[in-house]
Amino acid sequence: IQEGQLFNATAVEAIKPRVTRLGFFEENVEVASDRVPGKEDEIDLKVKVVEKPTGFFSVAGGFSSVETFIFAGQIQEANLFGYGKRITLNAQIGGVTQLFFVNYQDPHLFDTDWTMDILVFRTDRRFRDFDRKSWGGSLSFGRYLWRNLTGTLTYRIENVKIGDIDSDARLIITNSDRTISSVGMGLIWDSRNNFLDPSAGNLTRTDVEYAGGPFGGNTDFIKYGISSRQWFPLWWSTVFTIRGQYGIIDFSNNGNDLVVGERYFLGGPNSLRGYGFRRVGPRVPTADGDFVIIGGVQELLFSADYVFPIMPSVGLRGSLFFDMGNAFNDGQTPTLNPMDLKKDVGFGVRWVSPLGPLRLEIGFPLGDRLPGEDAYEIQFTVGTLF
Repeated sequence: IQEGQLFNATAVEAIKPRVTRLGFFEENVEVASDRVPGKEDEIDLKVKVVEKPTGFFSVAGGFSSVETFIFAGQIQEANLFGYGKRITLNAQIGGVTQLFFVNYQDPHLFDTDWTMDILVFRTDRRFRDFDRKSWGGSLSFGRYLWRNLTGTLTYRIENVKIGDIDSDARLIITNSDRTISSVGMGLIWDSRNNFLDPSAGNLTRTDVEYAGGPFGGNTDFIKYGISSRQWFPLWWSTVFTIRGQYGIIDFSNNGNDLVVGERYFLGGPNSLRGYGFRRVGPRVPTADGDFVIIGGVQELLFSADYVFPIMPSVGLRGSLFFDMGNAFNDGQTPTLNPMDLKKDVGFGVRWVSPLGPLRLEIGFPLGDRLPGEDAYEIQFTVGTLF
């Protein structure tokens, strides 16, 4: 809405949910339109809000199903200098992952409909058969196109090193030092009623990323992805959520090298919760009868969650979930037949704590289990609720 434009009742109705989900104000946003005295063709639009703290500092320690132990610290200001800009400094040290990043976001660059996002990061993560170390950054510009639709353009530069490979996997995975230089484009539809803990709305994203070629680096690929999540508010403050996700990556211009750092692996708290972290994907047997998980060039994932209140006064809720999906190698065709996909069911609890949303879930794989797959997995995470 701009000063001086024609009155639009639909746009006025959208003010309250848009202001609320910014996270800068309490939920009791009031919008009023009054005639200007003596002017029949003018209306004063008044938006009454109550500000709340937008700075955030946390230090936490504990354990997770993936990391064994974990120490994390974060400093964030969501309304920097009162202009709606966001800056985040984050550090996480665990038994599997070391992560450091700085992120700056401007939702209205130079007071326009353009957005800007700057990210600088360093990660060190141990997988089942190898270590992946990386550092780099990205610069993204976006533009609000229509209502909840945003278009984005992103440049990414990243150095990725694969090393400390298990002896059984050295004939399949090799040490590598790669530079990824890519440009990506995306479309995002976001109608969630709350960015942190949504109970209604939709989040759909489609992306394409082109690495190498005219953009430099020594790694070539084209990656396509689409994902969608829908939240349905139901009776008694319960919420039903469904999610679908598909991705495919083309390494045909990269020769015969196995670019394991960019391939798809499923399993863990954000995909197949009944399986270990990144333990689902194409396997290659080794000479001693073991196996190496090399990841896939396609992924397919479906999830459904039913979330219900346990102690609403403190934000404690329970959940029941079902996941289905897999990762596929070259020559394999993804299937929608549930009998040919990995599946799991489970339950958990969720708490919107002072340190952020917490999730503790137990997943049970369905059907026959492959070697290395356990009868259940305990998943513990801190982050935005699904």
